[in-house]
Amino acid sequence: MKFRWRFGIIRTAALRRLDREVQAEHALEIKVEDDGDPSLSSLTRVLVSILDENDNDPEFLPLSHFVCPVLEMAKADPNIVLCQVVASDADTGANGDISYSFGPEKGSDLFTVHPKTGAIYAKQKLMAGEAYDFFATDKGIPLDPPVFV
Repeated sequence: MKFRWRFGIIRTAALRRLDREVQAEHALEIKVEDDGDPSLSSLTRVLVSILDENDNDPEFLPLSHFVCPVLEMAKADPNIVLCQVVASDADTGANGDISYSFGPEKGSDLFTVHPKTGAIYAKQKLMAGEAYDFFATDKGIPLDPPVFV
């Protein structure tokens, strides 16, 4: 980090980018001294906390497709959790706050997914041999593209 002595501005080197996920805080020690004889000085410590930016996509755990084997259901029970998808996001705050929903192709007519927990419930009877897409997004700005599973 560079310190502009005249204005008290602390800047990073030209090519150095700070990343909160790599190091969230930087402790600096700044010394100021005059040109007098004898030279007098003072020392202070500055703690730089790196703010999060939305630079990580949500990732489903495990990173491959979920397999949720479910028996055919003649009648749906909206209180029974069929399975649960789980995702994480390395960002913090709204940037890492995950919301679950269905993929654009199909699924919402047969299932309900809890937006916070990823728990999946049946809305209608289920037939064998079908596959459905779910995705997770975070609430950061800029919004990350959906991550499909």
